[in-house]
Amino acid sequence: METLQQILVDAGYDIGTSGPNKNGVDGAPGKLTRAAVTKYIKKRCKDQGYEFLKHNIYSLRMSGTFTDKFSEYAFVFDKGLCVSILPWTTKPGKYWISNPVTVGGIKGTGCMKEGQWKDSHQYEATPKSKWGNAGYFLQKNAIEVYRDGNLDDTLNKETIQFAPTWYGFFLHAMGTGRRIWNWSAGCNGAPLEAWKKYVDPYFEDGDIISYTIFEA
Repeated sequence: METLQQILVDAGYDIGTSGPNKNGVDGAPGKLTRAAVTKYIKKRCKDQGYEFLKHNIYSLRMSGTFTDKFSEYAFVFDKGLCVSILPWTTKPGKYWISNPVTVGGIKGTGCMKEGQWKDSHQYEATPKSKWGNAGYFLQKNAIEVYRDGNLDDTLNKETIQFAPTWYGFFLHAMGTGRRIWNWSAGCNGAPLEAWKKYVDPYFEDGDIISYTIFEA
């Protein structure tokens, strides 16, 4: 969380005077951090020509490295405000990076392309046992994905594929551990505990979002 807070401070946002450097970087995503995220996301949307949606999930891809960890961030917005900040992944786990599959004639593990995907995902409140009996978002509209078959730890952006809904790039909970491993072959999501606490309470069955991925 300190990394995100430092990004906010470096961008000129006031997140208080706590922490060792008295600049608000303390690892605790409190009210001031959430308020700064609200401003940060609004500005990023404006700068990149995206629609700012009051009820949505925005995520921040921290790098092009496959870390196999929840080392990125998602921001749940409700009524125009950031209400939750949670650990996240926008990239697949190491298992699938090492074992790419062939889809649509292209061999490579799928990784959602950064951008705003209009009406891309629909919340399903009926829990899936394989995802910890939590709600989830199914892919509702087509998106674009990278197909990476290099077997290394760096995202290759050379191959872009149009991914229709049946490809199934979902948003969902991903177990109780720290590793992503085989929880994601391209889906985005968070550890189970964080998902149930910070995502499920803010969505109802049938809610549509335009999932948005920013790059740090």
